[in-house]
Amino acid sequence: MGARSWLCAIFLLSLPAVAATQSVEKQLADEVQRLRKQAAAQPDGDLWKQVKPGVEAGLDRIEKDVAAGRLLVAVRGLGNIRFNLLAAVYSAEHAAAQNDMAEFEREWRRMDGELLPAERRQRQMAWGSSPAVVRALAEASLGTTRPLYEASREYAAATQPLFGLFYLGQAKGALDFTLFARRLKFPEARAQFPARSLAVEIDRLEQQVEKAYQPPLSIERHPQFIGLNAWVKRAVELDQGKLYHGAMVTYLEAVRSLGELTGAAPTAEDLTRLKESAAEFEKRASLPGVDHSLARLYVELAQREIERAQAGEAPSGLSARALVENSLPAYFAAVERAGSATTTAKAELTVTLVRWPFT
Repeated sequence: MGARSWLCAIFLLSLPAVAATQSVEKQLADEVQRLRKQAAAQPDGDLWKQVKPGVEAGLDRIEKDVAAGRLLVAVRGLGNIRFNLLAAVYSAEHAAAQNDMAEFEREWRRMDGELLPAERRQRQMAWGSSPAVVRALAEASLGTTRPLYEASREYAAATQPLFGLFYLGQAKGALDFTLFARRLKFPEARAQFPARSLAVEIDRLEQQVEKAYQPPLSIERHPQFIGLNAWVKRAVELDQGKLYHGAMVTYLEAVRSLGELTGAAPTAEDLTRLKESAAEFEKRASLPGVDHSLARLYVELAQREIERAQAGEAPSGLSARALVENSLPAYFAAVERAGSATTTAKAELTVTLVRWPFT
């Protein structure tokens, strides 16, 4: 697809079209089926053999989440699944560049002409009444597009063009999710989410990570620390790019990751207590006045992981514990600090306006 066709596709995808008449449940179910068809059409090469099990398992999990009413978890899952599925699709579509660095370079430059205008357009578009969580997931995905694009060239040179193509496809998949998220028709949010810089929270988290990175844990769980540092780095980049919704959800994922690294596996009694705590957080997330849809995402995730742990599907239960004891408290602490900062700013402004004529 040429640059003009790609931009036209982006414009059309950004319009409400038929999606305006569909429930979000129907939109999510239809998207699962569309991605299943894409997966079924893939040639059975070595790359697809590596990606296929994770894609199929992911789509099965998303389908279960939709059926269980965990719609926000399903949205998150559809964002995650695109990275590998659409990367595999893209790689297969550009077979000529899989083993030819010169051909890869040509495709890499061409893709920049497609991605860059689309990225800019997405950053400038208003989100209207979309829930904060949808915007957050989309911004987090959008924020990975450019890093993935830039890394693809270096990875192709260090390994082989095929893997560089995979990164290019992931960049395209990240942008594709942003477009999909804009079309979702959730009920209107009741109030604005207090988006702001999380520099203070992220800095504190980095200190906690540094403190935790000590032997023997730093040796035994080194790969997990690499993943955790990637979350922190992404949160910093999104925050510096003023994509504050995306920074929040990425920060909460980093908090969850640290909790999984340092926490202890819950007992059966702990899981019962965690379930009760998740229910309390659900009530708190339903209070009027603020769009707490980001908290509801983590409540849904926690409830799912608690169910899996109680059924023996997730033996460690570490994710359930980290979501309830780390991510959800971190969310509300950040929101409360935003509220305190706003109140202080308003108070200072009031004093200034009253005193100004007399100074």
